[in-house]
Amino acid sequence: AAFLNLLGFTMAIPINTALKGHFGLSMGSSLGSLSSAYPLGMFGALFLWPRLSDRVGRKPVISLSLLGSAIGLAAQAYAVHRNWPLTAFLTCRVLTGCCAGAGTVAKAYLADIGAASGRLPQYMAWRDAANTLAFIAGPILGGYVYAATNSLATVIGVMAFGSLAAAALVARFVTEAGWSDRG
Repeated sequence: AAFLNLLGFTMAIPINTALKGHFGLSMGSSLGSLSSAYPLGMFGALFLWPRLSDRVGRKPVISLSLLGSAIGLAAQAYAVHRNWPLTAFLTCRVLTGCCAGAGTVAKAYLADIGAASGRLPQYMAWRDAANTLAFIAGPILGGYVYAATNSLATVIGVMAFGSLAAAALVARFVTEAGWSDRG
């Protein structure tokens, strides 16, 4: 799930130039907004999602966050496909960033189960390996999908599908023992 989550981010790396052309951007702040819109939403999310996960549990928050990312990416794909203006696309990106809590809450989940089992270093190593693999595979996959389809919307749609698959994996396979004991 960590791999699929970050894959959605790394697949976008090779299409930024094509997005620049799609929106007719020149160098400068408009182009920079493509890269900073998602982290803008993410900045606020980093304060919300972990606190919520302390109250309701890690699994539902990770699943909801990934589902929100999938919906946000699908909205971005639709915005590009329908030639919405840059401001609409950036709004979709900021809102997608607002759902970016899965990584932070997943670290907390791994800390919870890793500390209890004495396997925390192993779990963190596997998480980092999954993230590193996403940085290797994501740009290659994003570039390949774009070269094969010449469609920005398709690349972003594949990213949305990855987040949806990650949400389904978490919903199906993650367990949370002991949450009924928390207050």
